Amino acid sequence: MTKKMTAIPLSFEIKKYAGMDRLSALDWLFQLESRYQLYAAIESFEIFTDSCMAISEDEKLNFLNRIVDDYFNEPFKIDRIYNFFSKKLNESVVITIYEEYEQLPSTITDSNVKIMTTKDFYSNYKFYGHLYDLEDDFFIRKIIKYEESLESIKKTPILIDLTQPNEVLIDEFKKTLDILRGCIKKVKPVKKLENYKLKKWATYQLLAYIDLYLWSRINTRTLKRPVLSRALYQYQTYCGEDTLRKNVEPIVDRLFNSHGIHDDNLKYPTQIFDELQALALENLEIY
Repeated sequence: MTKKMTAIPLSFEIKKYAGMDRLSALDWLFQLESRYQLYAAIESFEIFTDSCMAISEDEKLNFLNRIVDDYFNEPFKIDRIYNFFSKKLNESVVITIYEEYEQLPSTITDSNVKIMTTKDFYSNYKFYGHLYDLEDDFFIRKIIKYEESLESIKKTPILIDLTQPNEVLIDEFKKTLDILRGCIKKVKPVKKLENYKLKKWATYQLLAYIDLYLWSRINTRTLKRPVLSRALYQYQTYCGEDTLRKNVEPIVDRLFNSHGIHDDNLKYPTQIFDELQALALENLEIY
């Protein structure tokens, strides 16, 4: 091993990431969400612990390094719940980074088009109850005037006359959808993510790169592209520093720096999570 390679943590082995090409869209969603949570824990560690007392910086660093080592050792594990003993606090501390299916996206389990339940109506009524009156105006316009946030306007009730033939309803639904899209220009469909791109992510060793990136943030270390390239692509001569610069780094930038807000100033208007949810639905992975 060359001297430059010593910058890579000793617990990291690229061979442990073999099998990335078998991950489905839903698998990728969970793996990336898990890493997003660790990214958040680096800055807001106390949110992820069950301790009422502040953990010292030394122990925080120790715990975070033990956690990222777990990612290195078992890259595809979903449950990331840890129990460490704090010598400073003289007590065990439970650190919950990510729990399997804890954050299963509602768009997958709850459907995007469905028969409204009383719970659905109540949830929307809490948002919009004060807007229900007899004024003859598009309800959606009132919502926009009330609050123009993505969460408050992305789910819209539609009136359907079931006595009409399917082809009539489908045609009118498409027309109504065009009107709604025009009214709410900020609520745009997520970008199309193709299955083949997941295979590309595996070729890029994306999860391995992210874990090394998280380790570098935890330890305030800079891993140069040549070092990363040798660590990630030692068995892939067709990948290299250009792969990192052109393909990998933009994905990681989107993962950690785009929050689903639609704005002309943002380079990436939708989260990768949204796109993976849509692809998982398209692949019929969960009902």
